[in-house]
Amino acid sequence: MTDTSSPSGEHTMRGAALGSGRLGAWLTAILAVPVIGYFSFAAWSPQTLRTPLLPGGVVTIWYAYGLGLIFFSLLLGLIYVVVTNRAADRAARMAILLGLGTLAWPGLAAAAPTLAATTTPEPAGVNVTALVLFLILVGATLAITWWAAQRTKSATDFYAAGGQMRALPNGLAIAGDLISAGAFLGLSGLVFGVGFDGLIFAAGYSVGYPVITMLFADRMRKLGKYTFADVLAARLAKTPMRVFAAISTLIIVVFFLTAQMVGAGQLIELLFGLDYVYAEFGVGLLMVSYVIFGGMMATTWVQMIKA
Repeated sequence: MTDTSSPSGEHTMRGAALGSGRLGAWLTAILAVPVIGYFSFAAWSPQTLRTPLLPGGVVTIWYAYGLGLIFFSLLLGLIYVVVTNRAADRAARMAILLGLGTLAWPGLAAAAPTLAATTTPEPAGVNVTALVLFLILVGATLAITWWAAQRTKSATDFYAAGGQMRALPNGLAIAGDLISAGAFLGLSGLVFGVGFDGLIFAAGYSVGYPVITMLFADRMRKLGKYTFADVLAARLAKTPMRVFAAISTLIIVVFFLTAQMVGAGQLIELLFGLDYVYAEFGVGLLMVSYVIFGGMMATTWVQMIKA
């Protein structure tokens, strides 16, 4: 362990931070080249990206370029994580590989849209299979909430799961949070609705996270802080920064949550045949129960199940 209390230990830590920061800057600069090219084509020559890869094919250049850009950004993020965490445990590496594999499935599905034409349509009425799977999922998550509530004894347990979560569960939880509403519902619906323009948003959304990782993650870890609000509070006036962070977070969440709740309410309305208002109240009550009774432990496990 590095002795940060001594001048030599502090110098070593600063040197490591400088090294990881320089690596992140170089990788970001490398990634910027295809990103700038992608958005330049999208802005000034979209017809080039709409060209099919094969004559008469359905997979176009914009799809191949966008998907390749996403995987290239993930590869650079993986390089950054491995180089800056040479002593990382096996769970951390497995979390990265699972994340890459999870992102591959939507791409493979989108690459074969002709399968939709051969799929037998579901008969009208209640989808019993979807209903049963939904009830099983809700039952499992409520059981986890009860289990987590028995282990939540302090404020640290409630807000940070007692610091017990390692790399793999945290990685899966973050993936579950992002791919559920952000990717599978939001971006997939956007691509379905507007096509070319939707994939531009998808590429920007996916490429942005590795860039944040390469530029900020290691610096925040070495500072010993977990959230960006903690970093601001450590550098600037504590109370005003935390008030600003809380207010801005709530404002952003209100708009984001509104869209998610509308989608969830519509889904429950379709599954159960409930009135939309009652479906919204049911979903809201379920989500609030996870957090109030189980805290961060239950929230993390629920997101892991979603992943």
